[in-house]
Amino acid sequence: MWLLLLLICGFCCRGPAFAQNGSLTSHRNIGLLPSDCSALLNRILGGNEADLGEFPWLAALIYRSPKGQLGFLCGGSLINKRYVLTAAHCLLPGSSGNTLIGVRLGEHNTATPIDCNSDGECSDHPVDLGIEEVLPHPEYDSRRSSQFNDIGLIRLNSDVPYTDSQSAVLLKVSLPGVPVEACRKVYGSMDQPIGTSQICAGGEQGRDSCRGDSGGPLMTADSSGSLVVSGVASYGNNVCGKKGWPGVYTRVSYFTNWVLESLKP
Repeated sequence: MWLLLLLICGFCCRGPAFAQNGSLTSHRNIGLLPSDCSALLNRILGGNEADLGEFPWLAALIYRSPKGQLGFLCGGSLINKRYVLTAAHCLLPGSSGNTLIGVRLGEHNTATPIDCNSDGECSDHPVDLGIEEVLPHPEYDSRRSSQFNDIGLIRLNSDVPYTDSQSAVLLKVSLPGVPVEACRKVYGSMDQPIGTSQICAGGEQGRDSCRGDSGGPLMTADSSGSLVVSGVASYGNNVCGKKGWPGVYTRVSYFTNWVLESLKP
């Protein structure tokens, strides 16, 4: 069972782990990843609100429209104090003309300056960070229907301070994994090939990711029970939550070497 976290947002107290290829544990950059892990993007279908502080590494990407309006159109996962993992298509200019200008951490509800739960616990103010560099996968081609290699990184323009913030309130939903072969049969009818670098999950009526959730993490528990980012939300059927149509996610473990090679201190 997959846990899909398509966010309103979270603030980093500890970075998340992401699904790794075991042969790369000796990579020279492995030490740049944290070893410990335990909205506007409110589009997820059939989900429940997560507990305050439950998933503290989530981020929302800030865009400016051609008319100067700000909005949050994609999500991501903070994988260390300087990098956010997201989808490549969230980093490239689209036909809408929206421009990626920053990353927000710690947002709960944009309608209120300080957010509290029913027990009186309150979150810190959200933090907006600038972008030093965007790194879409070099083999990603938005013109291809397959959306292969739909993964990317954002290098922030400053380190994210790790705190004990209790500000990560978001929506979550558990989705069943779908075998690649079964997913290929579904998307084959749309001439959209599914490759080994992708994961499919969902296909249940009314429980799904949706527009605006791109780049958010699909998470699973590893052998120790810690959550890891196994997938990055890429695309799905035009009708969200349609029975028999799972969502398609970029398989993170397939790209671990590229991620590690891209990191800088």
